[in-house]
Amino acid sequence: MKKVLYIFSLAFASCLAFSGCSNTSDEDQPAKYIFLFIGDGMGHTQVSLTESYLSYKEGKFGGERLSFTEFPILGTCETHSVDYNVTCSSAAGTAIACGNKTNNNYIGVDADGKALESVATVLKKEGYKVGIMSNVQVNHATPGAFYAHQDDRNKYYEIGMELPESGFDFFAGSGLYKPRGHKGENREPLDSYIERNGYEVCYGMEEYRGQKDSTDKMVFIQASGRKEDTDFYVSDGREEEDISLDAMVTLALDFLGEDEPFFIMCEGGEIDWAAHENKTMETVHQILDFEKAVNVAIEFYNRHPEETLILVTADHGTGGAALGQGPDWRPENFRWDLLEAQRNESQGKVSLSAEENKALNDRAQIGWTTHNHTGEPVPLYAKGKGAERFSGRMDNSDIKGKILGE
Repeated sequence: MKKVLYIFSLAFASCLAFSGCSNTSDEDQPAKYIFLFIGDGMGHTQVSLTESYLSYKEGKFGGERLSFTEFPILGTCETHSVDYNVTCSSAAGTAIACGNKTNNNYIGVDADGKALESVATVLKKEGYKVGIMSNVQVNHATPGAFYAHQDDRNKYYEIGMELPESGFDFFAGSGLYKPRGHKGENREPLDSYIERNGYEVCYGMEEYRGQKDSTDKMVFIQASGRKEDTDFYVSDGREEEDISLDAMVTLALDFLGEDEPFFIMCEGGEIDWAAHENKTMETVHQILDFEKAVNVAIEFYNRHPEETLILVTADHGTGGAALGQGPDWRPENFRWDLLEAQRNESQGKVSLSAEENKALNDRAQIGWTTHNHTGEPVPLYAKGKGAERFSGRMDNSDIKGKILGE
């Protein structure tokens, strides 16, 4: 009998040494395909604004939903940084990407300046392909938090220099900010540096189609991104030659394929830019564009429901938007017709001064409290494998561990 027990124990111990008999269940493993969408500046109120507008378009008072607000799991995330109640995008991006709180303006490092490892880096080491994309610059704060390590988010050139060190497979964005360094500098162009270090940099779809089959590492820049710089907080619609955010996600899927596991982070950066300017209709339309990008992931999920995780969250709120404003505001219908008419007249371009924009918001009964970030918790919507981990209240620094099943 002792001999039988010994043989059984030996066989059991040997079995545990192999992944097929691991005591870590499949439920604890990361999903094979992971999508993380970050709506920069997209707090609860920005989502509510957008759904109110959708309901107006259907001729009713409420009830319409964005696709991702119908996900089965809803959580909320604390957003404060180490040194401020109200975070900046680099500190929030670092918390989401790296699982550590840090100081405002730090990126990919902790509050003591020590380099952190992002969830994308961890997954890359585990055999995942990685795609990082945004409709703003690829060396901006949120995308940079997944690969860069700097004590100042404004070191855009240095952040861009870290891009090829990541070894990630695919990047996409509107451009490269400060491509020759800061004022008074004339350094090697970032696109040249990135290409010299193992990547193909393509501008626009024509170049992408010509280069995609000859490289395993790609940086896609919008065709208009050949311009040296893009001003901050300009959100007046895409150049005609540029592709949409959902097309970027489709491009990532085309480049990465689905034979191997992948992690995709997609940022809707222009939500924040529109909200900084308190531009109600542009904020709404940026969220609707962001939703289209999420819908690409939902379509992918429908083909691989047992292997896919989709997360949609925000780094922080921006602008303090509200449905209703002023101490004497009347509970009338929100005047989406006024806002829509102005946007249609201007075709999405700037046509109002800040004072005129505020007057229009006032007439429409839409309130904004600031042109800066706000400190409230933000939503997190989850669907797919492991989504249940994201239910309830959490810190934004918990997201990395929950993705990894820790």
